[in-house]
This record gives sequence, C-alpha cells and structure tokens, in this order.
Amino acid sequence: MPLTTNGLPYPADTAAPNVPADIQALAEALDPQAAPTIWAHFQRTTNQTIQSSVLTPVVGTLLTASGVGYNASSGAMTIGTNGLYLLTGWITWLVNATGIRAAYWYRGNPVGSAARLSRAMAAGSAAGQVTTTNTHVIRCVAGDVLWFQAYQTVGSPLDLDGTLQSTGFEVARISP
Repeated sequence: MPLTTNGLPYPADTAAPNVPADIQALAEALDPQAAPTIWAHFQRTTNQTIQSSVLTPVVGTLLTASGVGYNASSGAMTIGTNGLYLLTGWITWLVNATGIRAAYWYRGNPVGSAARLSRAMAAGSAAGQVTTTNTHVIRCVAGDVLWFQAYQTVGSPLDLDGTLQSTGFEVARISP
C-alpha cells in the first residue's frame, strides 16, 4: 500500500479497496500497538426484494470474517470482542422513479426492538440505479447484535441489486 507524505497508508488508485485491510494498516500506522482488526465482509450475490414501507434486514453472503458471528437467514451480526467498530453498508436499488430509499444500521435483538444508530436516504430515479451508503462508528461490547436494514416507499416491492458488489456491508473493529 502506498504512503502519504505523512507516512500514512492509502489504497493505490489502481487497487480495489480492501476496507478491513486498509483500516488495519491505517490503525497500525497511527498506533503500532493496535490489536489485529476483527472484521467481516458481506455481499448480496442475488437480488433481494424489499416490500414497500417495511424495514427489512439486508441478508448477504459472508465472504470473509474474523471475530464477528453471522446468521445468514436473519442478517444478524454478533460482535465477539469489545471495541470501537466502523460499520459500512451500501445498497444499490433497481431503477424506479418514485419513493425514497433508505439504509439503516441498528443495534439490539430482536430486530423489532433494536435501537436505530444511523440512517442514509436517497430519492428514486428514472434515469438509473440509486445507491444508498451508510457509515457509522460505534463502541460495541461482546454479544452486541448489529443489523444493516433497507427501507423503501415505492408503493410496491423493489429489488436490491445483487450483482458485482452492488449491495453489501462490512463491520471492522478499528480500536480496542
């Protein structure tokens, strides 16, 4: 990974981002005693239908993980180690001109009583797909349950794009 003039790492323009590894490299540059990063990367590999006006957990395929439990049927992620975590989620919605699109991070179990951590919203577009990205930093304790959720108000079901890393989420511990 190349370095800035201050000696901090950053991804090369030609390299595909590797968020957990990039975060770990930055953490180690800032604090050589940084503990190894605990992280997980999830991605949709097929479209997922989201009903109108229904908050729905985004369920992905676990690609890589270290220290984060995952329930593939419910989308629940369970933190295994105390620390400060960076949560990043992105949703690419299929084309539809009406309604809003939202991406949420929640903490708690069950999902119906979970506390909302953050929300990102976008309007629909007839011109092309809309991507909603939501990033949040939170202190977690072992056993915390996190959910990345989608919401839309089209008035009928709308699909999340499940191709080419269009929809996914990552959880990375950035500090003990």
